[in-house]
Amino acid sequence: MFLSLETQLDNLICPQDFLVGGAVAVVKDNQIVYGKGFGKSRLGENEQDFTSDTIVSIKITTSGRRKA
Repeated sequence: MFLSLETQLDNLICPQDFLVGGAVAVVKDNQIVYGKGFGKSRLGENEQDFTSDTIVSIKITTSGRRKA
């Protein structure tokens, strides 16, 4: 059985209910073709969902792979 992309990302980003979540964006030709937040942006009394509009401090990472 194949899991949907969103289910796989949710399991990867938020494997436990008590962990803070994150967001995923897929960019092609300088356009966002997929964007979604997973999990919670804040835990505890003021718990909030992590959405594609959640403001966060980010760092850019790349896979280091290059096209031949």
